[in-house]
Amino acid sequence: MNFKKFYIISTVILCILPMIFLFLYVVRILIPGYERTITNYHIVETQKNLEKIIGKNLEDLKITARDYSVWSNMYEAFQIKDIEYIKRNYSGYLPDEPYNLSLILAVDLNKNPLDFYSDQPYSVDSLLQNKEIDILYKKTLEDLKNGGLNAAIKSGYIKLNNYIYAFGISPILDDRDFSKPPMGILLIGREINENFLGKVNSYIESPLIFCNEDKEHPPLIKGFLKREIPVFDIWGHPLGRFISYFNLGVLRTIYRNFFLFFIIFCIFIFSLGVLFAISFSSYFARQFYDLEVNALKSLSINNSERISGIIAQNIKNPFKKVSMVVDILSRELKEKIAVLEAQRKRLLTLYESEKRQFEDTIKMLVSIVELKDPYTKGHAERVSKIAVKIGEKLGISPSERENLEIAGLLHDIGKIIIPENILNKTGKLSRDEYELIKLHTTYGFHILNENQTFRHIAKIVLFHHENINGTGYPRGIKGEDIPLESKIISIADVYDALTTDRPYRKAYSKEEALKIMEQDAGKKFDEKIFEVFKEVIREGDIHS
Repeated sequence: MNFKKFYIISTVILCILPMIFLFLYVVRILIPGYERTITNYHIVETQKNLEKIIGKNLEDLKITARDYSVWSNMYEAFQIKDIEYIKRNYSGYLPDEPYNLSLILAVDLNKNPLDFYSDQPYSVDSLLQNKEIDILYKKTLEDLKNGGLNAAIKSGYIKLNNYIYAFGISPILDDRDFSKPPMGILLIGREINENFLGKVNSYIESPLIFCNEDKEHPPLIKGFLKREIPVFDIWGHPLGRFISYFNLGVLRTIYRNFFLFFIIFCIFIFSLGVLFAISFSSYFARQFYDLEVNALKSLSINNSERISGIIAQNIKNPFKKVSMVVDILSRELKEKIAVLEAQRKRLLTLYESEKRQFEDTIKMLVSIVELKDPYTKGHAERVSKIAVKIGEKLGISPSERENLEIAGLLHDIGKIIIPENILNKTGKLSRDEYELIKLHTTYGFHILNENQTFRHIAKIVLFHHENINGTGYPRGIKGEDIPLESKIISIADVYDALTTDRPYRKAYSKEEALKIMEQDAGKKFDEKIFEVFKEVIREGDIHS
């Protein structure tokens, strides 16, 4: 083997060996580790989402029980035993949409039934004689006495005559005067059946089933991920399990596509490395070869006959073969660039699709709030636009401007947990009602903080009702402790609230609203931001 061939082969081997080791490392270690990490993450996240959705159903029952029992009109109806009014608002309304209750039992303090509804064939007397119902009633009254209203209102699961219910229970109280004694107890429930599971399944990708504790649980199906959530009654006794199967084929398709992309990429890099090694080694081998030839004393530049006899294949240009290799490399590179460009376009299309889904998610969340409080329709969008205009004037970065826009749209997301009768009340709110309204910032923080997509704006929403002088809520922080975005949204929120109709008053004009807000500059609002806000108003960039 001559020096030229030895040099070329050695250089190629030295270039290929690191790529082979890298390929083996990625295929045997990196990709399996990535697959395990993604699968475990998906298991944890899907389990959390499933538990959150099921927990939301229990929370809905708890809120419904409170809304229909802590009510002055119903309190009076229980006092005078107005059976017609009680039945009209309980069994005559709650079994239908949107509540779909399958069990309603309203009794006075002597356990005399005032209203009863069940879609199962058993009587009210059998329920009243049920030991678990009796204990639950006594515990509700005892918790009301010892721990107050929040301790008395409960939700959970209970087994009645071989039927399992998700229930909510609350004492009958006067919401205008909580010092009055209770007049009775309201128990509501939804049977865990196809209708119940159908509502839960509308929020998840894989169908959910329920298995009683005394039945054999479905086995693990090959190729599917089995997720289970055990169900216990309020005494800790097991009642059954919620079970859902997730098709792992989706994740495996992602892994296969990723692996295929990596193989193509490795082939490209491998080909590129081989071509580079060949061209690089050939060039220097020829240089060494030319040095050897030129070292011969008998070699003369003018002696073309001797040179043509030394150069292989009678190629007069010693760099022609290198040029051929470069041409091949150029064609390969152009082809690979075309492949990468096509992949880039597909990724760009995927990004646009994800972005649209993200924007649709935000619009859906805003719509939920507006459905609960019709007077705020369009409020979130206007607040967001005003806040962004102020932020642009202040010179915030593009990422901060994007966070400000999203936080403005979702600043009242916590109101989805506040009862509608309080949100839409035309009269003056009671102290307890106002305290409940103030919780919407905390509720909003928890809703957003639980979602990785919105976690970065959760604190902006939490503090948008804080005041510069520390008199705001929920934490009473002040000055520079309040995030800049929260200060901006606070001004935009108050301005839009003043210049739009509300259940308790008509809208103020722009001039009237500014005059009212100027009194709070330096107290509620940051003075610098408020001056920028007035500039935006003067320039006519805001249309109320």
